[in-house]
Amino acid sequence: MGSPLSKFMQPISEETFNHKDHEEHKELDEKLIWHKMGQGGGYSTTSTIRAIYGSVSFEKASNLHAGLCAAKSGRRGGSGARCCAASPLTMAFPQLVLKNGETPAFDPFVHSVVQTALEDCMTAAPVFETDFPGLPLKARGKVRDIYDLGEHLLIVATDRISAYDVIMPTAIPDKGRILTTISSFWFRALAEVVENHLVATEVENFPEQCKPYAKALADRSMLVTKAEPLPVECIVRGYLSGSGWRDYRSDGSVCGIKLAEGLLESARLESPIFTPSTKAEKGSHDENIDFDTLCHQVGTDLAEQLRDLSLALYEKGAAMAGQRGIIVADTKFEFGLVGGKLTLIDEILTPDSSRFWPADRYQPGRSQQSFDKQYLRDYLDQCGWDRTPPAPVLPDEVVRNTRTRYLEALERLTKS
Repeated sequence: MGSPLSKFMQPISEETFNHKDHEEHKELDEKLIWHKMGQGGGYSTTSTIRAIYGSVSFEKASNLHAGLCAAKSGRRGGSGARCCAASPLTMAFPQLVLKNGETPAFDPFVHSVVQTALEDCMTAAPVFETDFPGLPLKARGKVRDIYDLGEHLLIVATDRISAYDVIMPTAIPDKGRILTTISSFWFRALAEVVENHLVATEVENFPEQCKPYAKALADRSMLVTKAEPLPVECIVRGYLSGSGWRDYRSDGSVCGIKLAEGLLESARLESPIFTPSTKAEKGSHDENIDFDTLCHQVGTDLAEQLRDLSLALYEKGAAMAGQRGIIVADTKFEFGLVGGKLTLIDEILTPDSSRFWPADRYQPGRSQQSFDKQYLRDYLDQCGWDRTPPAPVLPDEVVRNTRTRYLEALERLTKS
């Protein structure tokens, strides 16, 4: 199995492009890496394209480069998907093809050039919302558009991003595809713990009415079993961070659970704790509740099942992530009832629903670097936004860095 990032680059034809010799471009490689480190001296994107693909004329390369800088006004990225930008280079940078038609082995030079071009030029076209005539739209969530297909639901993850329960006006390229890929991985990996609603992720296995929109649905949609969602978010915390840290500093407890004295920010808890919250409507804020309140809302038997399954999912998922160098500080699960049976729904262990920390940089007593939305939250706190709509437009740097963190989570979590 190749890198999970490979699906974010499309193959190109051998008739058009050729892979040039690594040694011939060693100097360019060094300059691009120097540029990537922020020291200046980088080559232009046009030159980069020509360096990788020797048969591309300067005019052709310039046209591709122009595509990178395409107008940021709305364009369509496949039937049914309204995008924030467009870029032909998404189709041009790729898995390379040698003159004999074979795919070359991993080449550090090509990797560094492609990564630099992709990161510097924001090649992906973000999908802010979808519209598929003939498919009944059931709801739009903060991130997902949901279509009612009768027996099943079609859940499409857009590139929208929210913070503090407010949707940002700026989308994050590829975010929906990343979330879908990660959730699909976890639904399958943790299926033995509890049944989930996933039916299919390949468009070829979707109902016929979805087929005209195959391109727009690819990699960002799931066909799922209909469930009756429970009005609760099942949060599990293995470390003291975020609202849990704020609550602990206030009264030494989190959601009514008394913790040991003297804990530091980001400290690992003696054992994970279950801290549910209400599930608010879009535009409203979730509220932490204690276990007794959850029992009152859904019944004691169901509340105990939610707690036990959430803790089991967290413990197994956190162990798997730990083997891949990621600490799952906390996460949330959502459940529904299918034929009266408790079923895992929505998403699972993604950068949207979890705090992911790099294990090799973990240090208690401070906030941690992360592969999740915390970077965005930190920016929003620093820019002076009051956490009420409308949210500010996100700068390109914040969009790019957020995307990079999500891609890093994808690479680490799902690599074989």
